[in-house]
Amino acid sequence: MTEVIRFSRLGWLSVVIGWIFAGCATPPPSRPEAANLVSDKGIGPVKLGMTASEVKSALGSGYRVVSPAKGNTLQLAGWHRVLNAQGEEIFRFFVQDWQNPDRPSPVIRVRSTRPEYRTAEGVGAGVAVASVSRLWGEPLLSRRTAGLGVERLSFARQPRFLILEARADDGYAGIYPRPGPLNLVAEEMTKDYWPGARVYAVTVAQTKPFPSRTPRPAALTVPPSQPSAAAPPPQSPSWADPAPPSRPAMRTRVSAE
Repeated sequence: MTEVIRFSRLGWLSVVIGWIFAGCATPPPSRPEAANLVSDKGIGPVKLGMTASEVKSALGSGYRVVSPAKGNTLQLAGWHRVLNAQGEEIFRFFVQDWQNPDRPSPVIRVRSTRPEYRTAEGVGAGVAVASVSRLWGEPLLSRRTAGLGVERLSFARQPRFLILEARADDGYAGIYPRPGPLNLVAEEMTKDYWPGARVYAVTVAQTKPFPSRTPRPAALTVPPSQPSAAAPPPQSPSWADPAPPSRPAMRTRVSAE
């Protein structure tokens, strides 16, 4: 009897040790520096509401902003890319009036795949999905069945302004059922993920549209209209004209004889 109790205690001890080592495999995310903070204001120096020229001024001379081609109305091509001196992409930002690149328009989305940019809780690119799950609850991963390469990642308690993308070492982070026929609209979802699943990209999005910065044209001054003379009442058609009034009957004067 004593051996059975001792064995059961050792069994529980091994389970606890396994849990400890499992937790150590995904350490808690580290917090970023103040200059690399991801918040509802933006990512690092790129803030929501800035124009493209203001982003260039905030970044300084060590960065180069590559604007999308003019006349391109594809939304995927509407991103401005921010490159460092080595040509590596640091940010992407999307403006509100993306169809008119010549107009000053506020930034409504900022995206980064760099691990140094993180939220105050330490969530950013490269952080394991399991670590984020301990902070923000159960994860949900989704992808298009057409395999466009973008895999969305969301958590039950994540901030509303945040959009996350996931990836694993060898492809998708989620464990999906066998895909059906090719469909650009259909979307697969799963709560299961591979051990190497991690956050791939962080995007901060504006939840409400900004007021337009484009000056409106001056309103045309229209002189007040002069009151027009009252129009005569419409005449009825001939077939509806009332009959002319009849003359009073002539009385016959009778003279007395």
